[in-house]
Amino acid sequence: MRINIIKQEIDGDYLCKTAGEFAVREAVRPYLIMSTHTLAAIKKTNDDRFYECGDDCAFVDYKILINNELSFGNVDIR
Repeated sequence: MRINIIKQEIDGDYLCKTAGEFAVREAVRPYLIMSTHTLAAIKKTNDDRFYECGDDCAFVDYKILINNELSFGNVDIR
């Protein structure tokens, strides 16, 4: 499922809500796949929800994977 989280700026609340709905519907914790540009914007505007641990990073409880073929603001939730 691919969503675009740009409204006027990166919308962390929408990403959190949509990933949570995916987790409930699919009964798995999703991965968030995004470009490094989207990741930088999320980190900048939602620093309190962003976690780094070594080479891994997460938004809320969802692990982030990088795919630079995705356009800015597009997040693949799997």
